[in-house]
Amino acid sequence: MHKATAAHVPLLLAGMALVDGAQAVVIQVPGERAGHWDTSLMINWVEGESLNFDGDGEGTIKDSWGWGIGIHYNFDNHWNLGFDMAFNQPDYKVSYQDPDNPDRTIYIDHSAFRFDGQLNGQYNILRGPITPYLQAGLGWTYMDSNVVKNYSYYCGGYYYPYCAAYANTFDDTSFSWNVGVGLRWDVTDEVFLKAAVIQQWIDTDGSPSPVNGRLEVGLMF
Repeated sequence: MHKATAAHVPLLLAGMALVDGAQAVVIQVPGERAGHWDTSLMINWVEGESLNFDGDGEGTIKDSWGWGIGIHYNFDNHWNLGFDMAFNQPDYKVSYQDPDNPDRTIYIDHSAFRFDGQLNGQYNILRGPITPYLQAGLGWTYMDSNVVKNYSYYCGGYYYPYCAAYANTFDDTSFSWNVGVGLRWDVTDEVFLKAAVIQQWIDTDGSPSPVNGRLEVGLMF
């Protein structure tokens, strides 16, 4: 057995440094999600569709692009749970019979405001930095037609002797739920990208069931 000499010391130190560096690389491999929070900014696309209001009218909603934000907590490398919010402004057309005059048909061509708030659970199939994932969630969908129903007035009294009017619009808040499939890539220890296709159902008139496409860029901390 050969004994280490002074000439071997630099080689031993270099070897130890390489081992320590290799261990650091292993520890810092992207994909270690357990115990971390995800926050993301998303681009959201909602597929247009045709609606039928049980014979009382019909309508079409056009494809629309929007944006959203999300925050999730990773319980381990596979499971996470969080809340996603998405905002869209779809154009739509609706025709229906005037309830006060059955011989008259009312036509509306306008732009709506839509908000989705969903509590979503996701399962990352693989532990590594690139993994497909499954999603399921529920929450609510708010739709504002931006069509005026009536006006309300507010008067300030003696300290503000003027009255202001504001419009009440036709709107609706409904229960909604979804399932989806996507792909996640942990680019670094902190930055990730996600893409998903999501099928959604909304419990409201016309029974809309839009398909959503979603692209996300996020930070893990």
